[in-house]
Amino acid sequence: MLLALTLPALAQEADWCDSYLPPEAPDVVVDDGCQSEPRIGTFNPTVEWQWLASSATGYNHVMSTPTVGNLTDDNNDGVIDDADVPDILFVGHGYHGWSSYGYVTLLSGDSGAEHWVTGDIGGYSAIGGAGTAIGDLEGDGSPDFCVTGYTVGVICAEYDGTLKWAAGTPPGYGAGYPTIGDMDGDGCAEVAIGAQIFDCTGALVGQGAYGDSDLGLGAISVMADMDVDGQLELVAGNAVYERDGTLVWSDGGAEGYPAVGDFDADGLPEVVRTGNSYVTLTDDDGTILWTVAVYGGGRGGPPTVADFDGDDAPEVGVAGAYYYTVYEGDGSILWSQAVIDTTSNATGSSVFDFEGDGRAEVVYADEYTLFVFDGATGGILLSDTHHDSGTWFEYPVIADVDQDGSSEIVLPSNTYRTSGDWAGITVIGDLDDSWMPSRPIWNQHSYHITNVNDDGSIPAVETENWLSWNNFRSAGLATGPSDWQVDLEILGEGRCAGACADEPRVVEVWLQVGNAGLADAVDAELTFYRYVGNAVTLVGTHTVSLASGEGTLVGPYAFTWDDWGDGDLWVSLSPVDVNDCDWDNQEWNLGWWPYPEVDADGDGYDPAECGGDDCDDTDPYVNAGAAEVPYDGADNDCDESTPDDDLDADGYPHVEDCDDEDPAVNPDADDVPDNGVDEDCDGLDAVSDGGDDTGVVGDGDDPDKCGCASGPGGGPEAGWLLALAAAVTLRRRRGNKSA
Repeated sequence: MLLALTLPALAQEADWCDSYLPPEAPDVVVDDGCQSEPRIGTFNPTVEWQWLASSATGYNHVMSTPTVGNLTDDNNDGVIDDADVPDILFVGHGYHGWSSYGYVTLLSGDSGAEHWVTGDIGGYSAIGGAGTAIGDLEGDGSPDFCVTGYTVGVICAEYDGTLKWAAGTPPGYGAGYPTIGDMDGDGCAEVAIGAQIFDCTGALVGQGAYGDSDLGLGAISVMADMDVDGQLELVAGNAVYERDGTLVWSDGGAEGYPAVGDFDADGLPEVVRTGNSYVTLTDDDGTILWTVAVYGGGRGGPPTVADFDGDDAPEVGVAGAYYYTVYEGDGSILWSQAVIDTTSNATGSSVFDFEGDGRAEVVYADEYTLFVFDGATGGILLSDTHHDSGTWFEYPVIADVDQDGSSEIVLPSNTYRTSGDWAGITVIGDLDDSWMPSRPIWNQHSYHITNVNDDGSIPAVETENWLSWNNFRSAGLATGPSDWQVDLEILGEGRCAGACADEPRVVEVWLQVGNAGLADAVDAELTFYRYVGNAVTLVGTHTVSLASGEGTLVGPYAFTWDDWGDGDLWVSLSPVDVNDCDWDNQEWNLGWWPYPEVDADGDGYDPAECGGDDCDDTDPYVNAGAAEVPYDGADNDCDESTPDDDLDADGYPHVEDCDDEDPAVNPDADDVPDNGVDEDCDGLDAVSDGGDDTGVVGDGDDPDKCGCASGPGGGPEAGWLLALAAAVTLRRRRGNKSA
């Protein structure tokens, strides 16, 4: 359907490609109003399914943060990607506790059905309270996962649990969490646990001196480009390291659990850290900006960064022993809500705007209760006491685990130190499926939106999350908040004609495109189609990805006459899976076939340099179909010869050839006697007695035939008769020529 259109001049001829310079990428200004009216959902949580019993009997206690991603080919297309049903990965332990070995378990996100459960990965076991991380380590299109080992630092495996490698030493009590990121941008992702850094093959490439957690309980590291040099550093405890373990800085404070955000709006990352009962904010150069005590006491769990109150500035959520507290960017308290976590005092939390009303909600589980708090006020939206946990570093995660377009909460529970109702995994959704959509992945404890793609691939160059989202351990769509829209534009074009000698002839087209919307456009469809009369024919489709505010030049796209057709060629730029806030600037009419007219003289023959049969494209009377015009000096029929001086091709120009239309007549020809034709162009016809051409016509030796001698001995009276005979002969020959 054609909407408001931008029309270039029809039949605009293209320049030749060998001398053409394409246009530059356009400048784009983001429209801050490019948002939809929010679809306000309800908050009516319900249990969608539960996994409360393991096929490994008794190993259904979960005291670690589950991860979500695709590890099975559910649609049987031979590829494991985000077109499959997301899976939930975690470690379950038995009644002997989290500090013993556990079973790595994979469930289908749409039902809770077990894909597999294993306590043995190539001879290694995970620790019962171990954390997991999902990501394609080698960039080979096949997802992998890593888990903290019972006797080894980290175990990494294929999607089906087949061992890839195991390396390192367990951090602290061994309850740490692995972190995945491509630190050097080479397509081979690094894996870190604490301050140990391994490449995608398991080789130790860096080891820092700091990076443990509070009291040695197990480390949780973060990867971020702290010095904005295009490569990730490792933030571990109170320190930052390069990939090779070189110390960038240490702020000298207590060890702990980091998160990253921009709290002073300078475009650079700061590190917020909990540990030793304090919350600390450190600048990107290692300068401590502020430190406050965890409200109500307790170690303080891994921090969550989000705009809790909708003021366009990030806050920090931290759980202590008795309160969950949200701190402003300057360390002051926004609100605090009573909880109970007297065991670890180190649980985490997650944040999401479930209803799409612009107000974030906090999801948190303590020893006895699953809470959902209003992000702005701390008001309790959900308090479910079926949950129990002995608590460690775990927290509920948020993802669209069944690909229904509505987010779910994935809650880990255990009755390790309590006698509650739930021990296992509980998936909670909205009764009306009205919760806002989120991603099909939450791949690690230190999750932030830009650290992983939806299909589980790891970005070689990670976008700075603090610039695009400024959150940490917070859910959302990779394309932006659900009310953000794209504004795709086609802003201009460029075109050029390929060499005219090429077959088929080609026109190359460039397009200036941009995205003035707030949301990124991923794999937008650039579609070419032609109109001939009322018929519309698809010519081709390409994909273009445009970040918010990005303008770029795409192309060249090559078209032949058969592609373009005898009509207008149109192009449209349409988003996929996201709305566009202005549909009036997405189509462009490229007009008629713009190949330059190469038959300049209009004689129906293309010039020779274009592979045609016209050797002079400035003269309509010169081409392969023209007849030669005698004596005009031109090769009229373009046969690479100019026979104007020798039409009969007997080797004599017409100034020497007395008959230039008869190849048998020329100065070297034999004169046939008595035929009235001067074949040798000497002005006379030969006589039959073998005499030369100077004699009169007839037999000069027989006085009865002409009454005079033919030779000079014939007497003086023969001279005038000889001249008369010659004149008569020439007249007769010329008469024969014109006949």
